[in-house]
Amino acid sequence: MTGQVDPYARIAPWYDRFLERVDGPVRATAFKMSAPTAAMKVLDVGCGTGATLEQYADAGCDCFGVDASDAMLTQARTRLADRAVLTFGSAEQLAFDDNTFDRVLASMFLHELPGDVRDTVFAELARVVSPAGRIVIADFATGDLALKGQAIRSVSMVLERLAGKSHLLNCRAFLASGGIVAAADRHSLMVESSRHLGGGNMGIYVLQPTANS
Repeated sequence: MTGQVDPYARIAPWYDRFLERVDGPVRATAFKMSAPTAAMKVLDVGCGTGATLEQYADAGCDCFGVDASDAMLTQARTRLADRAVLTFGSAEQLAFDDNTFDRVLASMFLHELPGDVRDTVFAELARVVSPAGRIVIADFATGDLALKGQAIRSVSMVLERLAGKSHLLNCRAFLASGGIVAAADRHSLMVESSRHLGGGNMGIYVLQPTANS
């Protein structure tokens, strides 16, 4: 990350240890909702430490990951070794051909982006997935929250604020604009299935390209 500060430089070695209790169930549920078959081509955009991509490597998939943090990619390379092709890059401009992947994954980063950037990233996700493929997204859910969800959302918003004022404002705008479902509709992606976890705080969405995408 030449000339830029990597915000994950310090936390990357400890990331999974701190967040596994939250991330693990979400990751497992998302995998079951759109289980792959061996030899599928899978791209994890914002692959982080490679924990999500590891499931697909274990299933015999041809795995690729992209992240904008060198520190997180270091952890992913340690975890996955030669079982995935991992590259530094931006989700706004994916270095892959159209219609390449059977599964495209994105977990817990779309909410933090400004609206125009998020739409650019969504367009890239839709571009690289194959017509018969699926995009699997985990992020904050919109809609009513149970009491448990309200408590979790309150803590989540505190964490968003700690990440920076712009981070929090982007998250609030994301939720107010209809979240993943609304973004999918803007990019001609149909919600094939979805599930809310954590009292409605977290949503997992399996998106299917339509004939117009």
